[in-house]
Amino acid sequence: MGYPAVAPRSYQQLVRRLTEDIHSGRLARGAKLPTERELGESFGVSRAVVREAVKVLNAIGLVESRQGSGSYVSNNPIPVISQALTLSVTPEEGSVLLLFEFREALETLAARCAAERAGAAPREALAAVADATRSAANDEEAEAFGRHDTAFHLLIGEASGNHYLNAVLHAVRHMHIDVARRIAKQSGSLAIAAEQHRRIAAAIAAGEAEEAARRMAAHVHYSADALKAIMATAPTPGRAP
Repeated sequence: MGYPAVAPRSYQQLVRRLTEDIHSGRLARGAKLPTERELGESFGVSRAVVREAVKVLNAIGLVESRQGSGSYVSNNPIPVISQALTLSVTPEEGSVLLLFEFREALETLAARCAAERAGAAPREALAAVADATRSAANDEEAEAFGRHDTAFHLLIGEASGNHYLNAVLHAVRHMHIDVARRIAKQSGSLAIAAEQHRRIAAAIAAGEAEEAARRMAAHVHYSADALKAIMATAPTPGRAP
């Protein structure tokens, strides 16, 4: 590949070089990395240095290793972000409510950007998923509602046109799964959330950025209030209900 040699044992430099190639597209997603020997010869380092660099790239989600096949470009940091953020959430009320505060900042921005940037296809997809959440709510199918609810919020992240925002929103939705299940058990909450989805999708479809952001903020606030109500009636550990 004609690369200049990097300093011996400097796996950090090799990580930086390969990261640049992945982000620039010179190493495309899905492409198989050269073998350890080939990379070592290209960069003038030992196979041990290459092995260490590939471990780092695996850890940050840029490369995935397939047993018996080799290493491939993934360029997908979402699972790594999800794992890091999920481990930071504790079940205490304060921690969970801070998650909603975090969500509000991210999702209102995503809704605003989606209204400004989304094309016809994403807008149609949002409307369809919003309808799916309404159907699930009408049938009191909490599990189906949860799937469509997740799809709805992730579609907005994708429609935002900001891949950084989209990556973090994927992580946040993963963190939110258990919370969403708890809210779904509250009577009437699914129908209300589904109507809020419809209104958000309509604002995005109309290109009304500030209205889309306002409706998303109201939706997140509603979910937070629903969770507070559930927590208020939950028995305190060690105390008789």
